[in-house]
Amino acid sequence: METDMFGKRFPQIAALLISLALLLSSVTGCSGSGSGTQAPRLVVFLIVDQMRPDYLDRFAEDFRGGLKTLREEGVRFPQAFHDHAFTETAVGHTTIATGTFPRHHGIVANRWFDQKAWKVLYCTEDQQVQILTDPKHKGQSPRNLLRPTLGDWLKEHSPGSKVFSLALKDRAAILMGGKHPDGAFWYDKKHGLVTTSSYYMDELPGWVKDFNARKYLDQYFPTGWDRLREPEVYNESREDDFPQEADGKDTVFPHSLRGEATHPDEHFYEAIYGSPFGDEFMLRFARQVVSSQHLGKDDIPDLLMISCSAADVIGHRFGPYSQEVQDYYLRLDEYLETFLGFLDEQVGRENYRLILSADHAVLPMPEQLVRQGIEARRVDERTFKEQVRGIVQRVADRLGVDGKKAIASFRGGLTFDPAFWKHLGADSAQFKRLLKEELEKLEPVAACYWASDLSPDQNAKDPFVRLYWNNFYPGRSAELLFRFKKYWLVTRYSHGTTHGSPYDYDAHVPLLFYGAGLRPHAVNQKVTTVDVVPTVAQWLGLAEANKWDGKSINDLVFQTK
Repeated sequence: METDMFGKRFPQIAALLISLALLLSSVTGCSGSGSGTQAPRLVVFLIVDQMRPDYLDRFAEDFRGGLKTLREEGVRFPQAFHDHAFTETAVGHTTIATGTFPRHHGIVANRWFDQKAWKVLYCTEDQQVQILTDPKHKGQSPRNLLRPTLGDWLKEHSPGSKVFSLALKDRAAILMGGKHPDGAFWYDKKHGLVTTSSYYMDELPGWVKDFNARKYLDQYFPTGWDRLREPEVYNESREDDFPQEADGKDTVFPHSLRGEATHPDEHFYEAIYGSPFGDEFMLRFARQVVSSQHLGKDDIPDLLMISCSAADVIGHRFGPYSQEVQDYYLRLDEYLETFLGFLDEQVGRENYRLILSADHAVLPMPEQLVRQGIEARRVDERTFKEQVRGIVQRVADRLGVDGKKAIASFRGGLTFDPAFWKHLGADSAQFKRLLKEELEKLEPVAACYWASDLSPDQNAKDPFVRLYWNNFYPGRSAELLFRFKKYWLVTRYSHGTTHGSPYDYDAHVPLLFYGAGLRPHAVNQKVTTVDVVPTVAQWLGLAEANKWDGKSINDLVFQTK
């Protein structure tokens, strides 16, 4: 019987071996294996939400700080991809943190229609816990996570190790941290505070309360967000006034964050969430975590997971070719210069390693692509849903079954009412075949897949079936999945852009390793994000601890030619 660390039954021999490993690691810490010899004292994951790999090159001439350092002194993998279909925040962070696909870790989307609960669930919602700074807000925890993260394995095998995860987004911090971190912290948009839930602790530690009391964000209330550099620096981007940006109104610099308020209020703190200053705030908090918790101060390795969430909000509102996105990365370059300098001083450059990546990339605005001569389209989601409902009803009518209430949910595809399948009976297979044929005639649809269409075969005629297979978890994934045409954006919004497709513009992400013992070079071999955890686990002596979906690329990280 196969089990994992969350299982209830372990063979006696395995239990004995694990107990021995715990004893040894608690005394000596983790010993690295393979290239890189001794385990680093601190491993830092830096996930920049929605970062495209081309940003490292497009804006390179204007980088002066941390991104310049990482780009020039790190080990770059220009051909790194997510290998699952639904390129969303929760999915990407969990995949990187666990080294497994959604079909194993269970986080198939930010939200899914749960066929057991028979309702839409947010990936980290938990009614059994409370948010410490806002008890009336829906509680959050990692209970929906089905596989251990790297941090969970590190805590299991080295109890003296410290594991922290932090982000503006609750789901990013929670899913990176796993089930047993020393702390997972995120941003309370209502009050402008660092927060967590009662799943982790009963009250905020004193050092977090002290950080919150300093009210760092309030300095941005009078100034708002303007360009960091001179206007001519932004020639790498399109004109500032682009009608599909933001809400169609707040499209140009400077951007006020205060609204009509005379002092910092809920509107201001929520606006911070969509500005570079939100990520500066969390990187400042990361320094507080390192210093107050003494991360990287001894030979027992620690793990710090950071996600820069504001990058995603800005990218959604303004698109990847906007001046706002460029300005964000120029500022992130400065923030990371401060952060890396802090790590050099507090931990020592010879004692830490950092991994830079992203949970997904993003589709340029369709209107921008059309300007570039690419066939792209923005499609109204409500119109598309009505077309789908009509087709379902017509196909059901052909088989003598009422299809008016057949669809239970559109979340992530189509989920059908069990009563509808019961009425279809022996005609279910014919319904599936006919519906697939008719739906694939719709203009935005490239293909649609039933679970039986999916396969792990790398040589399948349709290369996307493997990506949907990797993303499929029964009971959480929809019964019928859509793949829209490349560059077609099906959305309820007339402005902005998004991600979530299996295409390279959403799945291609940066991957860079930096720090102790690493020499700068580029590896042009294709790798996937599930390869990161097995690699870091090898540094920490955890290479045999679990069966990951990825493989260690440690030899590529440390190669010198």
